[in-house]
Amino acid sequence: MFIVLEGCDGSGLTTQTKLLSEALKRAKMKVWATKEPTKSEIGILIRKILAKQEKNEKMAMYDAKALALLFAADRMMHQKEIRKRLSEGYIVISDRYLLSSYVYQVEEGLPFEWVKCINEGCIAPDITFVLNVPPEVCMERLKRRKNFEIFENEAKLRKIHKRYLKLASLMENVFVIDGDRPKEEVLADILECLKRKYAFGVKEERSGK
Repeated sequence: MFIVLEGCDGSGLTTQTKLLSEALKRAKMKVWATKEPTKSEIGILIRKILAKQEKNEKMAMYDAKALALLFAADRMMHQKEIRKRLSEGYIVISDRYLLSSYVYQVEEGLPFEWVKCINEGCIAPDITFVLNVPPEVCMERLKRRKNFEIFENEAKLRKIHKRYLKLASLMENVFVIDGDRPKEEVLADILECLKRKYAFGVKEERSGK
């Protein structure tokens, strides 16, 4: 099974990827957790571009189309490992995947069909969870970090948040999870959704219970 977690920066993707992986491993399942951008040379380049800033916290100039192509190239390389792990019986959990490009790159003004085309051939997730966290909450979380990436300002996050919810309502096997709660409750809802859809026998205690 291929599971993807999506959402705005600051929505808790890394935390939930870790918690979900641990929960499934406790249930004696083979799990491989990954993320995008990857740790490949292309992924490292993408992270450098995303993190680059000029003085006075002005975001560095970059080309949206070139960045989209880098994301697609990184994802194509990612495919080999994902397919390999799936063939070996692993549950693959990815922190970001296709939906991130459909949201972030399109929000930067690129045509949806073009972004979809450059990602053609990518394996489709079995299920995608969008963590729904208000943009202002995401920004408060991001402020705890030393540096901001080029997409991390509240105005952009509001547009990105809105696009995530719109796409989730139009696409199959995409489920919106309320992420503005204790992390244990968010995980419990993800596990419950997996249980209903795929009969996963995993149970987690909710916060306070």
